[in-house]
Amino acid sequence: MDNDNYDKTKYVKIEENILSRFIKDDLIVVNTKTGDYFTFNETAKYIWKLIQDNELLENIPKQISRCFNVNYNKAKEETSFFINELFKYRIINKVY
Repeated sequence: MDNDNYDKTKYVKIEENILSRFIKDDLIVVNTKTGDYFTFNETAKYIWKLIQDNELLENIPKQISRCFNVNYNKAKEETSFFINELFKYRIINKVY
């Protein structure tokens, strides 16, 4: 897994062309340029909220570990994967 984006970035921001809405318990994220849309699970919704709150990326796995009662290393691995997917689909952008 390539952690380049995750490990070298302190903060991220949501791209301007991204809309997010809650529909019932689901969080739907739409890229208005491409028409792509995503439905986030509970953990992804929590990470999304942390990104919206400008949380340092390095703090997100700690919060995931505490909130969802999972091992820190597993939380870091899953967070890294998810953040890199958000970069890949141009949902977020780096802010150093």
